Amino acid sequence: MSAYGFGWFLDKENPHRVWHSGSLEGFRNLMKRDMQEEVLLLYLTNNSFGELAELSKKIEAILFEGSRP
Repeated sequence: MSAYGFGWFLDKENPHRVWHSGSLEGFRNLMKRDMQEEVLLLYLTNNSFGELAELSKKIEAILFEGSRP
């Protein structure tokens, strides 16, 4: 079973959350959407090093501390 549909990767643990990422030389992006909460987070960087997904988790922990199940 694939976890990809209509241009979005599906979060197997939270089916109402989807994401998509991309990169080119010197550019990276990550878009996360929570369809239940109606939230869209867009991460853009001109740094092609490091793990953007891990950084996004840390930022979201700060933004949504105590407000998400």
